Amino acid sequence: MRWIQWIGLWLLLFGVGCTYTYQLTPGVYDMPYYRARELARHHTATIQLKKGQRFTSRTLHFRNDSLVTTQGTYALAEVQWIRFRNYAAQMSRGMRIGAMTGAIFGGLLILSGLTIDQDDDADDTDPPSAAGAIVGGLLISTGLVIIPLSAMIGAAVGYLSGSETTFYIAPSRPPARPTETPSQQVPDP
Repeated sequence: MRWIQWIGLWLLLFGVGCTYTYQLTPGVYDMPYYRARELARHHTATIQLKKGQRFTSRTLHFRNDSLVTTQGTYALAEVQWIRFRNYAAQMSRGMRIGAMTGAIFGGLLILSGLTIDQDDDADDTDPPSAAGAIVGGLLISTGLVIIPLSAMIGAAVGYLSGSETTFYIAPSRPPARPTETPSQQVPDP
């Protein structure tokens, strides 16, 4: 039965990480732009410049084609990516996954406890409440120990991994070309 617990913990460890990737185009105010502005209000940003410099900034403001940080003002064309890490959301997600893993493990433990007293060769002198006591004990241990412990482990793993949201900066859009209309030709008389 211990192998089920190990499988659940490994699934939890590998299944908790979550990443989101968006593309920001300078001068275009679409959903990724507003998402980046919202994240910049509450989270510290890690910024990678195309020159190779990487730094973090708690204060981040977007202008038309520039990014204003505590380190200075940078044109969006100089920025390679901006990354935010959200720990609270991943902690909540890890807690839910951990509690679910603990509930599944506890349910399997209870099912294995139900099959303990089902021997056909067992004599009838056993008290009828023995199976009930085993199942009751397993229910209590599952509810009071296994599920909360799994939820705490999941929350810790989720907090350590964090949810990453990365915004890659796209090259600026070239100006649109005017559509050319063919000149009208006058027929010769």
